[in-house]
This record gives sequence, structure tokens and C-alpha cells, in this order.
Amino acid sequence: MKYTYDIASEYREDLKRLNKEKFARDRERAFLKEVEDLSNDGIERMSEVEAEISLISGMISSTEYALFWIESGHERMAGEKRPITNQSKKKRTQLWGNIEHSNYLSYEAPRELTREELELIDDMMRALSEREREVYLSVYGKCNTQEQTAEYLGIQTGTVKKYLDRARAKIDRELKYGSQGSLVI
Repeated sequence: MKYTYDIASEYREDLKRLNKEKFARDRERAFLKEVEDLSNDGIERMSEVEAEISLISGMISSTEYALFWIESGHERMAGEKRPITNQSKKKRTQLWGNIEHSNYLSYEAPRELTREELELIDDMMRALSEREREVYLSVYGKCNTQEQTAEYLGIQTGTVKKYLDRARAKIDRELKYGSQGSLVI
């Protein structure tokens, strides 16, 4: 069984090899740029070297990210300036969202939903407005961030938060009281 430090050292070795490969490709590109009259083969080789550098750079970036995650134990968020342990309670708990709304989570093997369960989900979704449903499904169904949802729908992040709050309140009400149909006289 491999331990974290074994895996981290393997990633560091891979990173060294990738950096050496990138350095070699960078030198070859610099040499090709210095040649004044490149033949067709030289031009082809230049484009191949450019593609290889791009590929290796992506591999380096992915390896650095994985190494950071292995060593720190958390994901680096965009624009994050301090480790998660030094962030506010709101930011530290934000990843879990409102866990009380996740009563449907279980550790059972996936199964087909019953007809009654599907109808219950449909009833809860019908209680939401169209925009609330879009936002709720984007954030909780497709695991998009609030920022991604806001950008996709062309609205402000604060507006996404309002829609989520309203949707959760309506779903809570549906779960607590059930569907309250209006009386027809």
C-alpha cells in the first residue's frame, strides 16, 4: 500500500521529468526561431514543438495541482490567498452547503426511484418558479458554483443566492407540509 508521502514523491519526480522535457523543447524552439530560412520540414517541426510545449505545460500544471492537493489536503480555489484552515467559518463550511437539505443522501448502492418518489420530486419542483428551478438544478443538480450559475444565466451572484434561498424555503415547506392544493368550490 502506498502512503501519501510515497505518492507525493512520485509526483515530484514526474514534475522534474516534465520540467526537463519542457526545457529541452524550449531550447529547440529557440534554436528553430534563430534559423532565418526554415524549410517546410523546419516549419512543421516548429509547429510540432509548439504543440508539445503546450501539452507538457498542461501536464505540469495538472501535476502541480495534484501535488498541492496531496500535500495540503484541500482543493485550491480560484483567487484563494490563504489556506482553508485560516478562512472564515462561512467559507470553510460553504463546501457542504446546507446538509440538512440533503436527507436523500445515503450510502446505499444506486437504485431506481419509485413512482411515488418521482412524483414527490416533481411536486417539489413544481412549487418553484422557473428561474428558481433553473438555479436550484444548476447548483445542486449539476454541481455548478453560484458564480458559474450567475455567469451562465446572466444574473448577479447575489441574485442566484436569493433564488437558492427561496427555493430551499419552498422545498422545506413542501417537505414539512406537503402539497397544499387550493380548494375548488
